[in-house]
Amino acid sequence: MNYCGKCYDDKKHYAFFVNLTTIPSSGVGDLFQYLSPEELEYINTIKSKKRLESFINGRISLKIASSLFCMDRKLKDISVSNGILGQPVITVKGRSNISGSISHCDSCAASIVFDEELVFGIDIEDKNRDISNILIHFAEQSEIEAVKKLDCSETLGCLILWTSKESLSKCLKTGFTIPLEIFRIKSIEKTKDCYRVLYANFNQFETRVYVLENNICSLTYPKKLIVSLNMDASKTNL
Repeated sequence: MNYCGKCYDDKKHYAFFVNLTTIPSSGVGDLFQYLSPEELEYINTIKSKKRLESFINGRISLKIASSLFCMDRKLKDISVSNGILGQPVITVKGRSNISGSISHCDSCAASIVFDEELVFGIDIEDKNRDISNILIHFAEQSEIEAVKKLDCSETLGCLILWTSKESLSKCLKTGFTIPLEIFRIKSIEKTKDCYRVLYANFNQFETRVYVLENNICSLTYPKKLIVSLNMDASKTNL
C-alpha cells in the first residue's frame, strides 16, 4: 500500500512517499528479480529464512517508495545499501538527493522516501503484538500515566510508546544504542486520524502514530514541518 504525503516549512514545499509491503504468502522468491547485483550478493550471506524475508521485503518496500518519489522509475534501477550507521542509502540512476527510512515486523515492511533536506524516521509493528511484558524496561511512570489517559488498550498503548521511540531513534541515526531514558515522551495527544507524540529531550521532533487495519505505524519528523499524509492508500502491482 502506498501513501502520498506533503510537507512544508517557512521556505519550501516537499513531497514524500510511504509504502507498506506485505510478505507474499508464496515467499520472496519472485522478488529476487527486483534486486541489484550487490543486493543479490548480500542475500547469499543471510542464513535465516526470517531474516532473508525481512531483508528482501524491506528493500522492495523502499524501492517502491523511491520509484514513486522519482516518478515511476523501474525497481531494478534503484539500489539500496547501508550507510556507516546502518541507515539505508538509496541510489537511483539519474537522480540524487534522496533519503529514506525502513522498518520491519513479522507481517510486513514499511518505508518512507523523502528529499535529503528533510529527516524522517518510520517504525511499524503488528497491531496485536503484545509487548506489555517488556514495558517496565523502556517506559517511565510518567509515560505509563500518559497512556492511561488515552483510554486505549494496554497493547496499543505499549505500541505507541515503543514505535514512537523507535522512529525517533531512526531520525537520530542512533537506534537504541543510547540510554532509553533519553527518548522520554513528554505528551501523547489523540487527534482525528492519529496520535501525536512530543518528547522531553527532543523538542524539535514530533511523532504521528497511525493505527492501521493490521499494523501500528509511527512517523517522526522535525516539528517545524507542517505535514499532511493522504490515508487513501493505492496499490503497486509488481
